[in-house]
Amino acid sequence: MVLLCIAGSLGAVRWLGALGELGSQAGWTGSGRTAGHEAGVLRLWGADPVTLDPALVTDAHSAEYVIEIFSGLVALDEGLNVVPDIAERWEVSADGCTYTFKLRTGVCFHDGREVTARDFKYSLERACDPV
Repeated sequence: MVLLCIAGSLGAVRWLGALGELGSQAGWTGSGRTAGHEAGVLRLWGADPVTLDPALVTDAHSAEYVIEIFSGLVALDEGLNVVPDIAERWEVSADGCTYTFKLRTGVCFHDGREVTARDFKYSLERACDPV
């Protein structure tokens, strides 16, 4: 069993998504603009996703969207190395069973509410029992 501790104020987070090559393949520039399109629009090829709920995604097509929309504690860089995302740093206990994450301050949801450790806890628990 692995115990996950998240250090930060209690209250909102998005999800554990990891950005890889997909963003650049889809034309996402990271600046809120897609190549040749207006700010705030993400355009991917193909059919609409089955779901945009990270806890319910079971197909690769929906996962392509979810990965681009949601952030997580950590992400993967182009070399598939784990790098900070919403967690600015983390520590692993000597026995490897406890991970303690320190959240970056000032990370907010689209409505301006700050992301908190409680949000990550909720998301992890919901992913374990999404229905």
